[in-house]
Amino acid sequence: MPREIIIAPSLLCADFARLGEEVRALEAAGCEWLHFDCMDGHFTDQVTYGQMVAEALRGLTKCFFDCHLMFTNPEKHLELFAEAGADAISVHYEVTDDAAGLLERIRRLGCKSNLAVNPATPIAQIEPLLEHCDIVMIMGVVPGYAGQSFIPESTERIAELRSMIDAGGYETLIEFDGGLNADTAAEIISAGAEVLVSGSFLFNHSDGYAGAVKFLREVAAGVG
Repeated sequence: MPREIIIAPSLLCADFARLGEEVRALEAAGCEWLHFDCMDGHFTDQVTYGQMVAEALRGLTKCFFDCHLMFTNPEKHLELFAEAGADAISVHYEVTDDAAGLLERIRRLGCKSNLAVNPATPIAQIEPLLEHCDIVMIMGVVPGYAGQSFIPESTERIAELRSMIDAGGYETLIEFDGGLNADTAAEIISAGAEVLVSGSFLFNHSDGYAGAVKFLREVAAGVG
């Protein structure tokens, strides 16, 4: 059977001067999720935006809002994002000694719990947390900037996580963020990623947003 994938455009690559139009165009192109890259200037070098952007867009679309908190203090912002309309909130494994507690707080707020994992963090370390994760997001680049090169070891990390989830009988989704393009899509999907965050590839595709979506779905169908 063809692989089922979810396409989540990274709004970091959208035209912020016409963000509402961009969101409508992405939904019309067949994108199910919208990925919000929220950076605080501490966990990452760059500062982007917070919950106000999600709140401003919530009434424009039925897309699933996937809010990626690249913050050193995500515990202070969970309620704000939930109130703004987030459907999933991700926190980074690397910023807390109580990931399980934060993930369960996210669930109690009515959102999907998402644990983001940086490239340098061994996948085996998160196995005890899988029962608390609705989603695990594997970073294929170091968080901070769009358009970075894909880290080749990422596919092995996806496959390792896929094996852990299957062995434990969890329903956790695997999300992949960073370096998705025409050359890497097949191996990322084959390794077990189900949610594909796409920035530069989707927004700069020669056939437009719908063309990028069509390409990724054809790749998934070919992987089977």
